[in-house]
Amino acid sequence: MAALGFALTLFVGPALDDYVMLQRGDRHDAVISGVDSYHRRHGADGHTCAVRRTDVARSAVYSVDDQSGCSGSSFPGDRVTLVDDPAGWLLPRLAGSVNGPSTASVWTCAGLLVAMEAFMLYGRLRRRH
Repeated sequence: MAALGFALTLFVGPALDDYVMLQRGDRHDAVISGVDSYHRRHGADGHTCAVRRTDVARSAVYSVDDQSGCSGSSFPGDRVTLVDDPAGWLLPRLAGSVNGPSTASVWTCAGLLVAMEAFMLYGRLRRRH
């Protein structure tokens, strides 16, 4: 029961992040002002992009990593769309990585929730001696 609850919390958070960015994220025109790469211990090199908004006169520099849309094919001067959380709770992402929650994550969360509820119902209905 506890393991199911723990697994549910691990899957629900990222799924809700994706949903919030898809539904309430503000989209802004932006340009990549710099790209840095770093060595990962396992796998390919990672990338971090510095992104500036072009729709305001003075813009802060947003740091976007490879899990938020920056890649090895990103170059300074590339025009992109930056998706920002209006409440400021989530880090900005590039529009290419804002797709909403995947079907697999929704079904995983639903399955974990149903399994948890089934165990609670079983525990309630079980006879005590």
